[in-house]
Amino acid sequence: MPSIANLHLTLSLLLSILPLLSSSSPFQQDPIRIEPYIIDYRNDTIVFLPAQPDSNRRIPVLVYFHGGAFRIGSPFYKNDTIHLAQVAAKAHIIALSLDYMLYLDGTVWDLYDDAWAFLKWVIAYKFESHLPRPDPWLARFGDLDRVFMGGDVAGGNITHRMAIKAGQAQLPEYVKLAGAFLTMPYFFGSNRVGLEPETITMSNNFKIWAYVCPNCIAGVDDPLINPAGIGAPSLRGLGCGRMMVYVA
Repeated sequence: MPSIANLHLTLSLLLSILPLLSSSSPFQQDPIRIEPYIIDYRNDTIVFLPAQPDSNRRIPVLVYFHGGAFRIGSPFYKNDTIHLAQVAAKAHIIALSLDYMLYLDGTVWDLYDDAWAFLKWVIAYKFESHLPRPDPWLARFGDLDRVFMGGDVAGGNITHRMAIKAGQAQLPEYVKLAGAFLTMPYFFGSNRVGLEPETITMSNNFKIWAYVCPNCIAGVDDPLINPAGIGAPSLRGLGCGRMMVYVA
């Protein structure tokens, strides 16, 4: 179960933004209902469901990874909660976001393993009817033939890494993610690209990578952060039907 502190923090944040999200619907607890969506918690995961799902029709599933340069952030943060709730409501999907391990609590590989275990847990619903700590919304409403991934900044990096792993025969061969999107993904390289400013090497995110992955000999040209770097796996092997990348 999530900590009471997390629940109380998120509840207070949602109460503070309620006028921005709904002017007509009553507020209920456990789960939290704010039209046009419902929010609930499963362990370290926050789950969003459209408020009026059709019980006779399954809807797409989005596995979302938050940003924060691998060092901060949580799906329980106010802006992340608002953003993903609105996505779930407007796209009419189930969205799940993991409060994954940050690099201060482990290595970048631990962080990726956290995300990979979460993705495999979601995919497992396609094949197994009895799972440890099952999610009732996912089991009842989720269309496991339409699973998408996405993330912003560090979450975009994680999404890219998960798509690579999914394509390297680490998911059953008959499983293919429907698609993925990377929002301003946390990628770097020693050579500037396009309109990147000359001062980019002075940015905090550029410098932080050395702490996130101190064992990456190639630094910002390591394939983990430079998808075009030497030794980076080909994008032809992505384990998803399509991928969209957008920047601001």
